Amino acid sequence: MVNRYLTIILIFGLISSSSIALADSSGWYVAADVGQSKFTGTGDLQTPATPSSNTDTEYRFSAGYQFNSYLGLEAGYANFGHATGTNTYLGNHPLIVPCDASCLMAYDVTANSTLKTHGWTLIVVGAYPLSEYWSISARAGGIDTRSELNIEYTPYSSAGGQPYSRSLTSTNWDGTYGLSLNWLFADHWAARLSWDKYVDLGNSSNMGTYSVNLASLGIIYRF
Repeated sequence: MVNRYLTIILIFGLISSSSIALADSSGWYVAADVGQSKFTGTGDLQTPATPSSNTDTEYRFSAGYQFNSYLGLEAGYANFGHATGTNTYLGNHPLIVPCDASCLMAYDVTANSTLKTHGWTLIVVGAYPLSEYWSISARAGGIDTRSELNIEYTPYSSAGGQPYSRSLTSTNWDGTYGLSLNWLFADHWAARLSWDKYVDLGNSSNMGTYSVNLASLGIIYRF
């Protein structure tokens, strides 16, 4: 909730400053980025599975408006891919194989989990020109995140038992910030090398929270 209010304040501050925009620096643009996402803090999630793969391919699409050489506003969609985990339990686990007093034998169980994350972003961009062709930028804003945690439990003991699964979802407004190095290599075209962090994803009262670090390379077209 705090992240939501901070983002709104930043956006209103940006819009109010647009009156100082320079005509030769303003305009619309679109961008596409691809890179590697790294999930961190997944040990806090409500899953017994130990993370075995916490990196995946990420992609983003965005559109923005540059008010002047220093300020802009960008909205888009980001998909961070998924992280997976697995673990084995010797003996009954109450979340895996429900077992009452009539249960005479415990089950050995394999737990496999998959965490998927994507969302819509709204970001304030601050830029600083280094030369005619190079600039650096800093970003801060929010992401309307959807997190999906799916867990499959498979008993493999000769005692029997049925496979069991559960799914947890969370939709939440979370924070993000990042940095970019930008290169204007042709008329209307630029490339950017970016690092971003998306924090407190998930929901502490439901599935737990985690973060995503992102390293990406993108292409920008300015109208």
